[in-house]
Amino acid sequence: MSNVFLLFGSDMVFARYEPLYRSLEARGLEVVEVVLGGHGEVHGLGSRRFAHPELERDPLKAAQDIVAWLGSGPVSDRAIGGAVLGEQSVIAGSLTLELLGLPGPGVRAAVSSRDKSLQRSLCRDGVTWVRVSTDSPERDIAGYEGRWPAIMKPTAGHSSSGVVRVHSAREAADVARSHDPSGETLLLESEIVGDEVSVESVVADRRIVRSETTLKLTTENSDRFVEMGHHVGPTALSEELEAAVQDANARVVGELGVRTAATHAEFRLGDAGPVLMETAVRPGGDAVWLLHHLATGVPLESTLCAAALGEITEPVCAEAQRWAAQHYARATPGHEVAVTWNGPPTTVVSVANAAPWPRLSSLPADAEPQVRCVLRHKPDGDPVPALSKSGDRVCSVVVDAPTGRELDAVRSRAEEYLVSSQPVSHGEEDRCASTNRGRNRS
Repeated sequence: MSNVFLLFGSDMVFARYEPLYRSLEARGLEVVEVVLGGHGEVHGLGSRRFAHPELERDPLKAAQDIVAWLGSGPVSDRAIGGAVLGEQSVIAGSLTLELLGLPGPGVRAAVSSRDKSLQRSLCRDGVTWVRVSTDSPERDIAGYEGRWPAIMKPTAGHSSSGVVRVHSAREAADVARSHDPSGETLLLESEIVGDEVSVESVVADRRIVRSETTLKLTTENSDRFVEMGHHVGPTALSEELEAAVQDANARVVGELGVRTAATHAEFRLGDAGPVLMETAVRPGGDAVWLLHHLATGVPLESTLCAAALGEITEPVCAEAQRWAAQHYARATPGHEVAVTWNGPPTTVVSVANAAPWPRLSSLPADAEPQVRCVLRHKPDGDPVPALSKSGDRVCSVVVDAPTGRELDAVRSRAEEYLVSSQPVSHGEEDRCASTNRGRNRS
């Protein structure tokens, strides 16, 4: 019987990292997916899976149940490795791997990953901050000694949900009192002004064996911060700035005590250098890992697989040879989703309901600029919400090119071809009229 490799996450997350499944299949390993919801063994597509309703809320109980199932069930004593892919599974997945004696993120890193205030305490990067209770926010906010405006965010949040700029103590208190869910702890911290980058790393036995930087585009012109684009390329940052970012990332990995895991860290490039915004012991979201595959030719998933199985003894050198980007189209709130691609033939995939992401291969460094795929993140007909979190985005395009200038050009052309929404239709007559108006992009 085959040995088993454990993956912790959700269907939406698993669909994004197909190269990891290929790496595991090439080693003849059986994949067991551990997901939130239900209880006991359920059947997934092409793999065995174990579902637990308390995966996020009671991670210790979930880990105990998972280990018990593994010890007595059909995969008894065959687990030889695992990886945490989903944010909500970080603590339960890390505890499970620790209980099994397998390489994993480690408890310190996992708990810190789900608590942004704990990250501030451990990393001590000069940011002024306080924890804020939603029940009595005024008392906590009175202890904030930083400047205004400031940033408020849930300590355990992800996907930009709940992150907002506040301009005064009174506004901060109002945000805290209206926060949903009530009772959640918030973090109030000084705002760092500067470009934003993220770092994707793979850590093996406390050593960073691969680490690559992504430039990020966010909604800077509003009080909400939503990621609208990611860029990867050979010279995305100057050598000096790249070194500073990598040094800052290494300090974060060390302070959190990361053992063996993928890590995703976000930094602002402030006047005094890179400042940590947040970090997590799981891969970056969106198409970030796909972009690094297109740019370097080496999937980060293959490095993570080797690290989790104890196969890596030396750092992996995978330098970017090509530029790649993902950009999200702007849609008009109040319209309905109506994604249409009017450009040259390319792969158009709906990933709204955990459908598999497209299987793309890297191209030669000097290949022509290309639109690699269009991703539909919401079903047609859904109302377009105001943009306040990652889940509000409608569609995106993934492009690559041999140079940064050519990347910008192909991205701009792609944005002209991509329609994201239309006014709400009230029957077939309105829908036809909307279609006949042509390629008006909203």
